[in-house]
Amino acid sequence: SIFGTYIASTGELQINIPSALVAEIKKAVESGRIRRDVFDKAQQEIFSLMSRDSYPRYLAARRKRPSVLGKSMATRKSRVSATGAK
Repeated sequence: SIFGTYIASTGELQINIPSALVAEIKKAVESGRIRRDVFDKAQQEIFSLMSRDSYPRYLAARRKRPSVLGKSMATRKSRVSATGAK
């Protein structure tokens, strides 16, 4: 289940959301009255966390480190020119 995999504290791929939100979702799941928007707040929280934390760190890492593709292409070009191969 989505709850068991991503929301529960024992979930294999547990996401980082506030405990109050976990409790709210757990209550809905256990009651059996699951509305179609039960995970909307969790989705908003994850998107917010990504925009505040994960994505800026990703961009910073990209600026610090040359791309793997660009580096491998440069290495390949230097090997080709050194050997005279085409």
